[in-house]
Amino acid sequence: MTNQTKPTVSSRSASSIGDLRVYALARQLEDQGIALSSALPETETYGLANDLRRSTAAIAHHIYEAHRRYSYAIKLDSLHAAIA
Repeated sequence: MTNQTKPTVSSRSASSIGDLRVYALARQLEDQGIALSSALPETETYGLANDLRRSTAAIAHHIYEAHRRYSYAIKLDSLHAAIA
């Protein structure tokens, strides 16, 4: 087991998407994915680089969509799509 701390679960609900820590982390991942894709060789512009940019953007998008949902069950389905 690594020395990572377990994430804490808060009982308060986020009033806006900006309050969600997981969304902020997903946006950071998206920025890192863009930086990494720009460092790839030019031959990968439409291959791996494109897939990397699209997949990292999709994570934040799915979290945003789940936050907009009203039903808890629908939120879980949307979040499941983000990790699938």
